[in-house]
Amino acid sequence: MESEWFGTAAIGCTLPFRYGEFPGLPVPCPIDGYVNRLTSAGDLRRLVQDGFLCRCEVRPGGGEIKPGIWVEDGALVHRLARLVAPVYLGSRTNIGASAVVTRFSNIEHHSKVGDGTIVDASSVLPFTELASGLEVSRSVVEGNTLVDVRRNLALCIRDPKLIRDTAPVTRGGAPSREAGRENGTLGFAYSSFFYRAAGRLSEVLFGD
Repeated sequence: MESEWFGTAAIGCTLPFRYGEFPGLPVPCPIDGYVNRLTSAGDLRRLVQDGFLCRCEVRPGGGEIKPGIWVEDGALVHRLARLVAPVYLGSRTNIGASAVVTRFSNIEHHSKVGDGTIVDASSVLPFTELASGLEVSRSVVEGNTLVDVRRNLALCIRDPKLIRDTAPVTRGGAPSREAGRENGTLGFAYSSFFYRAAGRLSEVLFGD
């Protein structure tokens, strides 16, 4: 069977065989525009940074309350908290007293940053709560899992007093981030692109 396929596929091919002459082989297709394969936490961080810098079509949602600071409706920011542009705060986020969110960080919807906690160059995905007095730098955090972008290292934190998952629980007892998503609350992007991107990366890094 294989020899028959080879003989049929080889009809019209030249010797030596050239790349792309056989059906089923990958053929390079140059693409103009922005490309991000989202194969690592670093790729997700790059997507966020490129969105802030207008290098791709992804843009922060919400209102730009100050230059480089975007905040969605329902976000709560303590008067003693500090936001250093560019940053994005999703719907119903809660930033505690003396907390600092800075340098291309995005805090996605229904997430909380505790009092005095520093979030620097990091992505906090939906329904994630950071306790007080932490320092999260160059990382992606979802629920109780933290990925250090510099070391490409994922850590599952079992102590809910440090970081924890606050996603609504399904009937089977598993957290469901989709269940808590509100209509019109689309996170960092104006469309559902960022949700699909973060969801795809989450499946790769964290599993089900």
